[in-house]
Amino acid sequence: MKKFLLAATMSGAGAALGHHSTAVDNMDKTVTIDGTVRVFQWSNPHVWLWVNVPEHNGAQAQVWGVESAAPVQLSRKGIKWNSFKAGDVVEVTIHPLRSGQNGGLFLRAKFADGHVISAGDPAAQAVPPGVATP
Repeated sequence: MKKFLLAATMSGAGAALGHHSTAVDNMDKTVTIDGTVRVFQWSNPHVWLWVNVPEHNGAQAQVWGVESAAPVQLSRKGIKWNSFKAGDVVEVTIHPLRSGQNGGLFLRAKFADGHVISAGDPAAQAVPPGVATP
C-alpha cells in the first residue's frame, strides 16, 4: 500500500510542476502594442509570439514576448501554426507582465488588413480578406 501511495504522489507531482500559472501577468490590466511579428513559436507547452515594437522616439525596436496557451488549445479556437508570419504588422492586446518587462499573456491580435484573432473569443476568428472558406 505504501508503494502505491508513493507512486500516486510522485505521478501527481509531475503534473503540478508542468502546470503554468498566470501569476506573473497582471490580469486586471490590458495593454495594446503595435509592431511587426518577429517569430511565431508554435510549440508545447505554450505558444510564443515575438513582436518587434518600435520606440516612439525612433530608437531601435524592442522585442516583446507574448505567451499564449498550448497549440491544441489555440487550434480549438481557430488559431493555427501559420496564423502569424514574420513581417506581419499587428496590434496585439495582452495582459502585461507584473514585472514591467516587455511581455505578457496573449488576448487578441488585429492585423493590418483588419482581421482579428483572439485566444478567448471564437467569434473574433475572422477570415482574412481574399481567403476562401470551406
